[in-house]
Amino acid sequence: MSSTKSLASVLVLVFGVNLSICKPVWSQEQRSTVDDTLLDDVVELPEVTVFGAARDGRDLLDTPSAVTVIDGAEMDRLQPSAHGGLMGDTPGMVIQGGRGVAQEPNIRGFQDEQVVVRVDGARQNFDLQHRGRFFVDLIMLKQVEVLRGGASTMFGSGALGGVISLDTKDASDILKPGETWGSEVNVGFHGQGSEALRAITGAVQKGDVSMLAFFSQRLMYIDLVDGDDNPILDSAVDNLNGMFKLAWEPNSDQEILLDWRIYVDDGQVPNTANRDTVDADLRESRLVDRDLNHQQYRFKWNYMPFNNNLVNLSTLIYYNSTRSEERRVSLLSGENKRRLDTTDISTVGAEITNLSDFHLGRMPVTLAYGLEFFKDDHKATRNGEDRLESPTAQRSLHAGFAQADFMVHPEITLSSGLRYDAFNLDPPDHHDPEKNFSQRDESALSPWLALNWQPSDNLQFFTSVSQAFRAPTLTEIYAQGTHFRIENAGQIPNIGRDGRPMIDPVTRRPIMVSFDIDNQFMPNPDLQSEKATQMEIGTRYQRSNVAMARDQLLLSANAYYSAVDNYIETYFPEIGFTSPMGPGNATINTGTATRNVNAVLYGFEAEMAYDSPSWFTSANLTIPRGSEHDSSQQLGNIPQDRLSVTVGLKPGPKWEIGLRSTVAGERDVSDADGDLGFADTESFATFDLFANLRLSDNPSSDVLVSFGVDNITNQKYKLHPNVLNSPGRSVKLGTRLTF
Repeated sequence: MSSTKSLASVLVLVFGVNLSICKPVWSQEQRSTVDDTLLDDVVELPEVTVFGAARDGRDLLDTPSAVTVIDGAEMDRLQPSAHGGLMGDTPGMVIQGGRGVAQEPNIRGFQDEQVVVRVDGARQNFDLQHRGRFFVDLIMLKQVEVLRGGASTMFGSGALGGVISLDTKDASDILKPGETWGSEVNVGFHGQGSEALRAITGAVQKGDVSMLAFFSQRLMYIDLVDGDDNPILDSAVDNLNGMFKLAWEPNSDQEILLDWRIYVDDGQVPNTANRDTVDADLRESRLVDRDLNHQQYRFKWNYMPFNNNLVNLSTLIYYNSTRSEERRVSLLSGENKRRLDTTDISTVGAEITNLSDFHLGRMPVTLAYGLEFFKDDHKATRNGEDRLESPTAQRSLHAGFAQADFMVHPEITLSSGLRYDAFNLDPPDHHDPEKNFSQRDESALSPWLALNWQPSDNLQFFTSVSQAFRAPTLTEIYAQGTHFRIENAGQIPNIGRDGRPMIDPVTRRPIMVSFDIDNQFMPNPDLQSEKATQMEIGTRYQRSNVAMARDQLLLSANAYYSAVDNYIETYFPEIGFTSPMGPGNATINTGTATRNVNAVLYGFEAEMAYDSPSWFTSANLTIPRGSEHDSSQQLGNIPQDRLSVTVGLKPGPKWEIGLRSTVAGERDVSDADGDLGFADTESFATFDLFANLRLSDNPSSDVLVSFGVDNITNQKYKLHPNVLNSPGRSVKLGTRLTF
C-alpha cells in the first residue's frame, strides 16, 4: 500500500513536470526565444472540433462544457479491444461491468441510463439489468466524444451525467483525395482471452454517390485472467459486426445518408454478467448460453442551401432492435427443461434540427432548435410466458429544444437553452386494477445558461448552470418476480412461534438451521423522476507552435457540483423470515427495490496533452465525490480518484513508442452498499507500453504495425464500482493495411 502511495506521489510530480515543460505557453519572453529558423515552418494544426455541445461543429475553445474528444490517432495508441480500454482514461469517467458484454458508462457517479449513448446520432436505449449497452466494434469508429455534465437541454431525458457520442467511419475516412475506391484491413491479437481480430472495410466513390461496407470478427478462445492469474470466469464471448453506408449528394445543398449496422455476440456467460460467479452452485444456476442480435437502421437528410445562414437543416430517423436469448446451461433439480429467457427491446426515433446564424442589431447570434421523438417497446418472456422481472411495457418521449449563443462582445459569448420533454409510460397490465399500475404522463423543462470568455485566441474561461431530468426506466418502476435465490447461504438460530430463538434442552444453546435467501423484485409505480441542478466552472488553453514548430498543447481544468432531487437508488429491504416446517431450510425473504433519495455529487477534473514532432505527453486527473444529502458516506457508484500519465517518443517520422501509467486511490463502501454487491476497492498502479510503426512511404498504401503490453507488472486490481477484477498482463499486436 505504501509503495503505491509513493508511486502516486511520483506521478503527481510528473504531472507537474509535464506542465512546467510547457512553460513557454505562459511566458511571452520565453516564446520569443523559439528559434527564428523554425518560425518559418510554423503551421497551425487542426483544432479539436466538438459536435455534441450544441449539435454543430465548433472549436473546443468555443465550447462552454467539459468535453473530451478521442480521435483516430489516439485510438491507434490505445489499441483497445473493449470500450473500457478506449474511454477508460477520460477524466470523470469509468467503464464498469468487468466482462465485455456487461460494459456500461459511469460519468462522475452517474451510470446506466443516467448517461445518454448515441451512435451516429441515434439514441441507444437498451436497458437490461447486469448487461452492457455498447454494440459497436471499436474498429468502426473514427471519433468518440464524451460530454460531461448536465446536457438535457440538447439531448433530453437521461443526460444527467453526460452524453457519449460514437461516430462511425464514412467513405471519406477510407478514401484519399481523388480516389474512387479504397479499403482497409485490420488484423490483431490480444493475449487476454487469446482474442483474434479480423476486419475489412471497403469504400467506393462514384460521382455524387459513395458507399462503405464493413465487417469484423472478434473471437475469444479462453476466459480473461486477473493479475493473480485467476480466471474471470465465463468472460470469453465472440462477436461479429457489420455495417453498410450509402451517401448521395444530389446537389451542393443536400446530402442523403442511409445506413445499416449489425452486432451479434454469443458465448456462455452468467445472466448477471457484471457479477462474480466463483461459487459453484451460483455459477450453475446463472450460467447461460447467450445469443444477442442488435441492429440499427438510419436515414438522415442534411439540407444546407448555399449562402443561406438561416437554414442548416438535419433530419434523422432511426430504428434500433435488440434481441437477447439466454438459455440456462444446467438443468436444475425440479426442472424438466432448461429455462429460456428472451428479451426484445426496440426503439424508433426521429429528430429534426436547424441551425440559424443572424444578427440582433450588431450582435451575432447562433440559434439551434428542433424536435425529438422516440418510443421504446420492451417485451420479455421465460419459456414463452411473460417474464415479470423484465416486464412488457412501452415508453415514449416528445421534446422540443432551443439553444442560442449571443456574442455580446468579441471575447464574450452568452449561451442559453431550454428544452421541454414529455414522456408517457404504458405499464404492463395497466387495465388490471389489482396490479395498481396506471399509465403515467409527466413533463419537465430543462434550462441551461453558460458564459464563455476568450481573452485571447488561445485561452478560455467558462461557467454554466443547468437543470436536467431523467424519467425512470421501465425496469426501475415495474420489475417484479424472483430476482435470485441462494440455497444453503449459512446458518441462523431457528425461530419459534413466539418469535424467539429455539433452545436445545441439553446444550442450552440456540438450535441452528440452514437458511436460503429468496430475493424478489418489488415494483415501485410511485418512483419519481430524477431532477438535477448542476453548476460547472472551467478553463482551457490551446496553442500550436509553442516550444517548436508543429507542436500543440492543450490544458484544461474544471470543477462541478450537482444537487440531485429524487436520485434513484436500489436497496435490499428485508421483508420476512420463514421457519422450516419439518425437514428443510429456513428462508430469509428479501426484496430488490428502488427508491428516491436526495444526493450531491461534486468533483474536479483536469487534462493536459502536448504533441510535437519528436515527443508527446499527456495526463488527466479525476477527483469525484458524491453522497446522499446530509450524509458523509459516499454513494456506492462514485469512481475512485485517478491520475493517468503518458510519455512517448518519436525517434523517427514513421514510429513512436510510449509508456502510460494509471494510479487510482482506494474506495470504501457502506454496509448498505455492501448488501447491494459493492465492495471496498484497493488503490493500485498500472503500467502500459505501446509502440506504432508505419512501414510504407507510398501515400496511397499505408501499413501500420502496433504493439503493446497492458498491465506490464501484472497488477491485480479493479475499477470501482466494479465487482470483478480487471484483466492482468496482456500482449497486443495489430496490423492495419490501407490501400
